[in-house]
Amino acid sequence: IILVIAMICVLNSLGCSAGPAYVNYAGKHRELNMTIDYLAGWLYNENLGTYGKYAQLMFYEPVEKGGVSRAGIVLTKFLSPSTESQFSNIGELADEIIARRMAFRDTLVLLKSKDRLFNTDTINITLSYEMLDQLNSPNAKLEPIKERIIIFKRNGYFYTLRYENSKVRFDKFLDVFKHSIQTLKFKD
Repeated sequence: IILVIAMICVLNSLGCSAGPAYVNYAGKHRELNMTIDYLAGWLYNENLGTYGKYAQLMFYEPVEKGGVSRAGIVLTKFLSPSTESQFSNIGELADEIIARRMAFRDTLVLLKSKDRLFNTDTINITLSYEMLDQLNSPNAKLEPIKERIIIFKRNGYFYTLRYENSKVRFDKFLDVFKHSIQTLKFKD
């Protein structure tokens, strides 16, 4: 009996959860010819951007009516081949993204590093800034945001894979983002 009680105590203290549940998503648009895991229970949206300049896949935490969530993972493929793009390399695209984020209040570049993922060179950026918690609301307040962006080029196209959340909740889904990175597979 003492052994059983000791085992129950160990399981309670260490936990016996297998971790979060994931769903494997296969891109539906021909430009998003890939698969990636996302957190079960999250919502998703796949769309073509303005004037067909990019294809985008978004996963985001559902919220109750009136609630606000910043948690989201976004994969963007820029549809102009790099030969027609305004950027000649991932460094120029990284600089452009940082310049755009500088328009937000209190923007800080927390990390900018080079790495290698998906069999290609990448640039990783982590930023913090403030933005409105609600759009088009007289009650909107500035909220601290943290964002991690991975930029890479594959088969002549530029991609970004981003995770954004409120600064205080950023770590809550960071492992989900890391899991999504590890499971991203291109079909071509």
